[in-house]
Amino acid sequence: MALIDFERDVKAKAKLNGVTIYKGQGQFVNCPGEVPLRVQGYFCDESLKLAVASKNENFISTYVHESCHMDQYLDGSEYWNSEVDNAYILWDKALGPDSAEVSDSELEESLNIIVMLEADCEIRTLQKIADYGLDVDPELYAQQANSYLFFHTAMNKYRRWYPMSKTPSKLNIVDKFPITLREPEYYQIGNHDVTPETFSECFE
Repeated sequence: MALIDFERDVKAKAKLNGVTIYKGQGQFVNCPGEVPLRVQGYFCDESLKLAVASKNENFISTYVHESCHMDQYLDGSEYWNSEVDNAYILWDKALGPDSAEVSDSELEESLNIIVMLEADCEIRTLQKIADYGLDVDPELYAQQANSYLFFHTAMNKYRRWYPMSKTPSKLNIVDKFPITLREPEYYQIGNHDVTPETFSECFE
């Protein structure tokens, strides 16, 4: 099995469930929200859209990751539950001009819901990479995934997303993280010892 098999299966599942797949021709796609973000890819359950930037160096792993979000939603994952939409609304507001309307406790609770959803997705992604024999280094991907998951603790403090010029990968912060993933609950804020300051360079 390989990339062609992966794409065939994702497209078939998407078509069966009314999901649109969009491949942007640049390095990033626009993710809608209170503060629109330039991202490598996303899956939206409201618009039923899976978007991925086809010219990004992480195209394959991003495509797999977003397909796993689609799987979570369509398959009824315990982590894609009724609390997720509200968590994203609060997270979106906390990063926008109305940030002061979101309390610290509300933001932390929302991020803990989101980070468990993301951790479950990352675990699924690594499994799918292995199942299809995709050209993605699993240990490097795990480090990148850990960086992303632990970054939620920095968002809790700074209420910001890093600019694309200062991603953890570009600053070699990714190298600090483990080459394996833990259970989703481990990544909740306060359940690990990674501090927001680990990512301070991203905001300098």
